[in-house]
Amino acid sequence: MQLKRTSRIVLSLTGQSIRYAKVHRAGQNVQVSDQKVLTFDFASFWSAPLTADNALSQLLKAHGISRNKVIIGVPAQWCLFDEIRLPKLDQASLKSAVGLQAEQRYNRSDRAFTCDYMSPVADDDMWSVTLGAMAASHVAALQFALEQVHLKVHAIIPTSVLLHDLYQTDASKRWQYTAWLRNDQVELFCWNHKKFAGMNLLSVSSDHLNGDLHQHLYDTVRQQIMQDELIHAVDAQNQNVQLFWDHEHDCDAQWFSKPTDARRWQIHDKPNAGRGATRVGNDLIALGQLVLSEETPTLDFADSRLHQKQTQTTHPWRNRLILIGSLVLILVGLLGYDLYSLNQQVSELNTQISELEDGTDRAGSIIKLVQRAENWFSTEPVYLNCQRSISRAFGSTEHIWASNLSLRPDMMGLMNGYAHSKDHIVHLIDRMKNQPDLSQIKLLYMRDSNAKNDTEIAYAISFVYEPAKATAKPSEPQATENAGGEQ
Repeated sequence: MQLKRTSRIVLSLTGQSIRYAKVHRAGQNVQVSDQKVLTFDFASFWSAPLTADNALSQLLKAHGISRNKVIIGVPAQWCLFDEIRLPKLDQASLKSAVGLQAEQRYNRSDRAFTCDYMSPVADDDMWSVTLGAMAASHVAALQFALEQVHLKVHAIIPTSVLLHDLYQTDASKRWQYTAWLRNDQVELFCWNHKKFAGMNLLSVSSDHLNGDLHQHLYDTVRQQIMQDELIHAVDAQNQNVQLFWDHEHDCDAQWFSKPTDARRWQIHDKPNAGRGATRVGNDLIALGQLVLSEETPTLDFADSRLHQKQTQTTHPWRNRLILIGSLVLILVGLLGYDLYSLNQQVSELNTQISELEDGTDRAGSIIKLVQRAENWFSTEPVYLNCQRSISRAFGSTEHIWASNLSLRPDMMGLMNGYAHSKDHIVHLIDRMKNQPDLSQIKLLYMRDSNAKNDTEIAYAISFVYEPAKATAKPSEPQATENAGGEQ
């Protein structure tokens, strides 16, 4: 029967190098192949990580590491760890409280952190939660560099935490230590019933790497544990120590079987893949088991539970209130802006109305002036022309004159005056009849005036003025008539 074969890539970062391997799963077995150690300077990488030609992408591309799913183990010295204690809340409230505590602890002005937390452990009536944090810029830089070579990041986890989580020691022991030897440093973690209690980075001098590495490591770790005993005030017999090695060192368990030491040393030697095969470090095996099992890592900075969607909480009303409040604020802002715009428009319209009123008043004054001029120019010439026609009828005699002349809008005229004799009045009527623009001439009366000398005769004549006929040539009074009138 042919078993399904799956391969994944694991990268163990040690701060000075990159330990690479390809892991395979054939049924329930996990095999490691293509193991490499790539020297890499992370200090220079952090200075310019977000570039297409960054050093990490170039290194992976040069060794043909691309197009796969990858899990990354990082040194614990790149991370921050804290234990927090919280009341026993439900899962959603606990997650919110953990997120708030992480924000308060790792909210720094100089850099941002990506945080995650381990499953809470019950301790009396409290929850004990282990927080982990890694610089957000480092997480983003690693993801970006691997995406450039088409590597999908499955998880970014602290290697020491993974080793402790996968290789459990005797759970009856209160204090347990996990020591991972990598290069010339040892990461020493202290756990108290699955609760994080502290982390130390121990240096192992290169002078001890040849002959007495195990003895020096034993003394270094034991000395650190003795210091922790003073802090925790517990008996040495209540402690276990797990030792993990990378593939560059040989392990001899007899160095740690000391009759004077009551603690238990659990040695995780490098497993063999077969006779003559290359030995593999515990870190690569642990990373491979995790990526092939598709299990959720204890701490994962690539997919932090604190950054997952809030829909997992049991208090959706908080999100609803926030959403409703945001919508209300947006609506109030829009209404305020509309009100402000309307006020601006009203002010502009009032200004325009005031300007129009002033313009209307000025236009009304001009119209009245024009109408007045038009009325004068349309009516005054009529009266003047009428007066001119009557003046022609009078001629140049001094024996008859007019004292009053009126002309109605319907062109009906009335003239009053005096004459020295009735003949002058009769001659005037005849001459008026000769004017083409005067018609319907009637003598209303002719009588002696009330003057003291009784030599004047008063008269009144009505007539109709026809402006349309004013263009005709008027008849000139005859000299004989004037002469006869003067006799």
